[in-house]
Amino acid sequence: MAPAETGPQERAPAAASSEEAAPKDPGRHAAEEGGQEGLWWPFRVGTLWLAVPAGRVREPLPAHRLPAEVPVLHPAPQVFPEGHPGRGLPPGPWRLLLRDGRALACDEAGPPGRPEGVLWRRERRSRPWLLGTASCPRWALVDPDALTAGDLA
Repeated sequence: MAPAETGPQERAPAAASSEEAAPKDPGRHAAEEGGQEGLWWPFRVGTLWLAVPAGRVREPLPAHRLPAEVPVLHPAPQVFPEGHPGRGLPPGPWRLLLRDGRALACDEAGPPGRPEGVLWRRERRSRPWLLGTASCPRWALVDPDALTAGDLA
């Protein structure tokens, strides 16, 4: 499934010095976490396939096997725009347990993979959770730190 429309890509203004220049691939640091360069873990929320850096994931679990004390974030209210039917979806039956002790609610978790044709976002004022989009497979690459606790499942 194709990710939600990302709209025109925001461009960073020209930096005054090389230290201030936007990195070539802003999501690269996130993808390298855990020593797994370029490896992402996909998960589905409604019809949308998202992926987080694989180094950030401990394991996918059925919801009933997740310890009760683990906070569960429900991505649907953040990743689907106002008025989209996916925004009101209940949390799915799976949890992607992150290494930081949180979990992401999802309908399905796929095996880790390396996306191709990634278009990285340079600025993240709108949709701060969105690092970029991959063309193959069609994933929205997500910064799990930018998903807020305001959407607990």
